[in-house]
Amino acid sequence: MKAIPRQVVSAITFLVMSVSLFVVGNAANAAAITLGSTATSRTTTIQGSNKLTYWGNGALGTQNENVTRVLFVIHGNGQNPDSYAQTALDAAKSKGVLGQTLVVTPYWDMNSDSGKMYWDSDWREGDFSRDSTHQSSYLVLDKLINSVDTTTYPNLKEIVVAGHSAGAQFATRWAAISPNTKVTRVVAANAGSHVWLDSSRPYSTSGISGYNDYKYGTANRPSYVSGPSTTTLKAQFAAKRMIQLQGTADTVRDSDFDTSKQADTQGRNRYERGHKFFDSLVRIYGSSITTNHEVRDVPGVGHTWGGMAKSPVGMTALFNR
Repeated sequence: MKAIPRQVVSAITFLVMSVSLFVVGNAANAAAITLGSTATSRTTTIQGSNKLTYWGNGALGTQNENVTRVLFVIHGNGQNPDSYAQTALDAAKSKGVLGQTLVVTPYWDMNSDSGKMYWDSDWREGDFSRDSTHQSSYLVLDKLINSVDTTTYPNLKEIVVAGHSAGAQFATRWAAISPNTKVTRVVAANAGSHVWLDSSRPYSTSGISGYNDYKYGTANRPSYVSGPSTTTLKAQFAAKRMIQLQGTADTVRDSDFDTSKQADTQGRNRYERGHKFFDSLVRIYGSSITTNHEVRDVPGVGHTWGGMAKSPVGMTALFNR
């Protein structure tokens, strides 16, 4: 066989290297997707053919080298995931981390005609969805979290769960019920009530039945959150990194506030309840709990996700910067 001229070999080698570099370069570029600054609606499959709607600035599960943080935001009773997601994006932009932060706000839809997964108002406590999947809202969040990994996001550094108001109630109760260990920290802002981890309360419980039943305590838990023992539940809660944010002006007792006798054993307003709950953690676990758990005041802010998330204290908690 006649030898191939050296010039031809060189040309072929150059061509192969050029094609390789082109393919590799394009693959890298394709995986570095610019994250948007506007929250839009998307869907993802949780089980079978049933879809969950979520709002955010990128598609969950799409490979992206730019993502270093996935921030799951839990909306409040207003059923406004679009607003919650956009507020988180605005805060990320203000903090200079928008390009690295994928915001995902699951929609706990209460509309049975939506054609998607839907719940009743007990989605805050982890209740089952009313569609055919019959999925606990807490399990749905776990599945979303577990779909996030370094294969999809090779530069991933942290996963954060944050919520405000009813979303903060969701986040704190989920932190106790869920065994999930992938979350870097939980940020709970202005929760209306808390899942107390023992039967003691700062105000008298005399004559008040059900004050220690779930959702206010750990007793008589319904089937959708009955899995872990009380001992396991306490251990799971203590192990999670949690920052409670409390607006110092969130002291109003209005129509959106839980004024039940059971809730009032925890405190007379959201600000007081948050601090009393944190005090109970120190009493139950000892000072070692402050390694993972803390409460931070947001001066002058009332019951508003925007005021909390965009405050210097809030942005530091959300983005660890």
